[in-house]
Amino acid sequence: MIRTWLWAVLGAIAGMIPASSDMDGHAAGVSSIAEISERARLSRNRTRNALAYFRANRILWLRFQARTVEVKFQRQVVVGLLAAQKVAPLEVRRLIEAHGRRREVAAPLVKSANTEFSGL
Repeated sequence: MIRTWLWAVLGAIAGMIPASSDMDGHAAGVSSIAEISERARLSRNRTRNALAYFRANRILWLRFQARTVEVKFQRQVVVGLLAAQKVAPLEVRRLIEAHGRRREVAAPLVKSANTEFSGL
């Protein structure tokens, strides 16, 4: 089962970026770790760990800048995961793994010294 603090961070991010600004179902916005932490009511360290978890599983596309983080994600995937977590929390890990496999097939992650981004 996935920790509840992860969902607090994902919900905070989804709530911070209005759906009205989505383009073709993809949401994008810029925020700071402090803002996300405050909205999720968690420590900054927990927030960073949650962001790393969702980035590694290709749920969020992140680009860290000086004091901000640029976040991109597919709104349908995030909303679906948040809803599934409430209904069937034990199945969410499988959904995340399936999404990661689909994203890897669609856009393989290239590991090089020049890569700043992880694929969404």
